[in-house]
Amino acid sequence: MRIKKLSITLLAFLLIISCFQFNGLNVSAEDTDNDTNTEDVGYYKKPTKDVKKFFGIWLTTGFALQPKENNYVVVGDTVTLRTDSARSMVYAAATLDRWARYQWYKYTPGDKDWSEVSKSDGGKKENLVITGKNADVTTYYQLRVQWVGIIPNPFAKKIYSHVAAVHTVPYPIDGEKMTVRTDDDYIYSTSFDMAATSTYAHADIIPENYTGDVTWSVDDTSLATIDKDTGLLTAVTKKEVHGTVTVIGTLHNPVGDDIQETTTVRVGQGLEDQTVKAGEKATFSIEGNLGDLEDIDDNGDDGDEGGDGSDGSNEYSVKWYRDNPDGSRVQINKDDELSGPLSVTTDATNMEDDNQSKYQAVINVKLGSINKSYTTNKATLTVIPDGSPDIKVDNHITNIDYSDDLDNDLHLFGVNQGDKITEEAIITNNSSTGILTSGSYHLPIRETSTINSVVVDDKELSDDEYEMVTRAKTGTKELVIPNLGFSTKQSHSIKVTSSVGLVDEKETLHTTPYILGQVATADDYRSDGSEEAITYSTNTIQMNVADIHFGNVNPLSSNKTIYRPDELNEPENVINIDDQRRNKNHAEIRAQQDGEFLNSDNVKLLGNLTFVDNGTSHNLLEEQLIQATGNGNSISSIGWARENGVLLHISDTNLTTGKFQTKVNWSIVESIQ
Repeated sequence: MRIKKLSITLLAFLLIISCFQFNGLNVSAEDTDNDTNTEDVGYYKKPTKDVKKFFGIWLTTGFALQPKENNYVVVGDTVTLRTDSARSMVYAAATLDRWARYQWYKYTPGDKDWSEVSKSDGGKKENLVITGKNADVTTYYQLRVQWVGIIPNPFAKKIYSHVAAVHTVPYPIDGEKMTVRTDDDYIYSTSFDMAATSTYAHADIIPENYTGDVTWSVDDTSLATIDKDTGLLTAVTKKEVHGTVTVIGTLHNPVGDDIQETTTVRVGQGLEDQTVKAGEKATFSIEGNLGDLEDIDDNGDDGDEGGDGSDGSNEYSVKWYRDNPDGSRVQINKDDELSGPLSVTTDATNMEDDNQSKYQAVINVKLGSINKSYTTNKATLTVIPDGSPDIKVDNHITNIDYSDDLDNDLHLFGVNQGDKITEEAIITNNSSTGILTSGSYHLPIRETSTINSVVVDDKELSDDEYEMVTRAKTGTKELVIPNLGFSTKQSHSIKVTSSVGLVDEKETLHTTPYILGQVATADDYRSDGSEEAITYSTNTIQMNVADIHFGNVNPLSSNKTIYRPDELNEPENVINIDDQRRNKNHAEIRAQQDGEFLNSDNVKLLGNLTFVDNGTSHNLLEEQLIQATGNGNSISSIGWARENGVLLHISDTNLTTGKFQTKVNWSIVESIQ
């Protein structure tokens, strides 16, 4: 019996030794390497290799976010070393009852060795907050992560981050230039755990020793959200979420202005719609940073206990499906599923068989005994005609109520309030291969004009068959006629009649009608007509008379003529006239002095205005003819040489000091024919 007991005890001892030996195989090279390389700073332990992924599956254990390599902090301020780590899918499945335990280590040149950061200093947290203490001192930090359970296991795998340096500086430093990037340019809006639904944003800043903080935001939270501190961008996991989100990084400088830069990330469920011309091929690719599915055999260096645990049996398959326009569904790669292509290219397309067909992929991944599957969205193939349309707009304008001698097909002159204007266009698709769908005709209209009628292909439209819109960018009003399609060699005729609204000044309005439509995507095709111009006028004579003054008059000015100052003589005009009449009848400009010259005390100046015409003087106390024009001629502006025009005649020497003034009544008399 004693021998039997000894055998059992010995067997138990051997089993214990065997277990320790088995666990010892999981200790990686970095766990047994005691050389900390302190002379060259080095590391506490050799950093774990970068994570390996396939699709959104973690094949190895490691860090999704490493602490920033170089960090600068002002004395008294804080800086945070941020990290994010996770287990491989196989390791996580085998260690569901474990959680992450964190330990930071630090080393300052001059120290004997690396040491643990105490719990009170945050050394056992995922992110480490560090306060700058002494200027011009650099301390190096490294994080160890270990997944532990209720039962202690000293051989549980440890992973180690990259080494991060924290440099304490005496004063703040602004960043001057920033670029923004993300680890991935595509993330998945799905709840399936094998797809990559998140990625990290990073800011690269010059100079490197800046001491500001970077925060993160996005332009559209219906697509994705972002952690303002870490930059973790996460897609909104809803089936309908699809688009491009702009990631905004803001550097908050300690002294100067903030700096903002952006990048974009696409969000979807794996496949993007494709548009090609008939005869071309289309390629549908599973989007994202897919990586490689490979057997992990790095003697534990990959970050998992015993490699990936799959015994070399990792594999994936892809099934590609096509939903035909007639409603049938076929698999298009039956002989090429295992390790199959992550993209598929169609044969040369045609409008009849391929337009609006849909493509979908189903990915199956096997990691040892773990199987995962993901089905992408259905992406639409749009096939457009081989060749774009060739739309020509032949347009002209006419004034129904008035014809000016200067008018032509594209420029009308002398257009007045109340005139009716017709704008006509023949729009033709000259292409024999390209078509235009969902076309619309756009005709810019003067703000105060009103539409009388719109006729398309000899059919007058009702009010609800066209619309008036105001363009936000230009503020201009446009008549829009929708639902114009153009097959090959097809034409449409358009005639728009409008009435001119209020015209309170002379102006010329330049506009260009155009056709807008869809070849592949909405409003991706535009063809402009010829530029049109309408010169509007008020049909009136507008006169502006300058104030006439004669300076200071003294007692020596008696019985003399006082002349205007130089600025009221030729080449300057005293009377500016803008004759906008359509019918230029005989017209006269007349003037008369309205009362005596008086000062503020109603003292009369013994003198009066005269109108001098080539040496002949006319008393302006009576109405005088200043200028006359014949039929068909415009009234011109009036200016005089120094000796001509309106002058002041002083008739008495008894001059009273003061400012004297009077009024001149100017009139235009037009003959009516």
